[in-house]
Amino acid sequence: MSYLASIDTGLTMGLVFALGVLAFALAFRAFGFPDLSIEGSFPIGAAVFAGAVRADAPLWLALVLVLLAGGLSGAGTALIHARLGINKFLSGILMVAICYSLSFRIMDAPNLGLIDSPTIFGVAEALDEGVIKWGSLLVLASLVGASALLAYFGLESRAGLRLRVAGTNPEHAHTLGIRVTASLVLGLAATNALTALSGAVLAMYQGFSDVQMGQGLLVFAIAGVMIGERLVPQRLPYLVYVLTAAILGSLVYNLIVAFAIRVDIKPTDLKLLTALIVIAVIAGRKLKDADAFAEG
Repeated sequence: MSYLASIDTGLTMGLVFALGVLAFALAFRAFGFPDLSIEGSFPIGAAVFAGAVRADAPLWLALVLVLLAGGLSGAGTALIHARLGINKFLSGILMVAICYSLSFRIMDAPNLGLIDSPTIFGVAEALDEGVIKWGSLLVLASLVGASALLAYFGLESRAGLRLRVAGTNPEHAHTLGIRVTASLVLGLAATNALTALSGAVLAMYQGFSDVQMGQGLLVFAIAGVMIGERLVPQRLPYLVYVLTAAILGSLVYNLIVAFAIRVDIKPTDLKLLTALIVIAVIAGRKLKDADAFAEG
């Protein structure tokens, strides 16, 4: 029974965080921007959702506000980098600091309880009676799948291709008449809106919002992307590869964490476990590349 509980926890958390991992993967792989600001847009999404539902806003409006808040944080990161000439890493760090303070302001407290507040899981309660909450998993899988499909078709469109060119090759984009700054703002606004939605979904699931929720998300996202990219065949079309790797990596990582907790690894050691997983994946990739080079 405990094994099933660990599987349920791992799959559920994997799908919740998959939105944030997707956002990081798209910003990094599709737009060429290592976006540290996801650690800020994640808790601000939860804070905006908590503030909205506590003010009796309907669920749909709360989610719209969450997406807008995340979009603004991503756009802010892009503008700090593009307009002020601050490097990508520092731009993200500054936005994390801004979002942290704004989350306090929005909730007027370090945390807010959301018990009995409306959630996206209400439609699935009838299927959540067993150890594995099939209803919640179905809702989360549908949300992640819809987000991945929207990202795929959006980035495969003409406008999406322009965004990708602007992010990965800005010099060439200039020669094509693409507005690089506007493209970067739009791209990071979209990815951070997705991250904010991930934060709101976590707040719904656990029944509270906390300003500390985004801590460690960046390292976790890196771990998820690296694990996924080791498991997914590289012969897939590039966007399919990036999206699939992000989702699968998030699921596998959270399953590892769930079973690690089951064998009595302390919660305080989870960041150490994450770091060791990242190091192991990088080391494995280096060894594989060295073997391939030796064989060649």
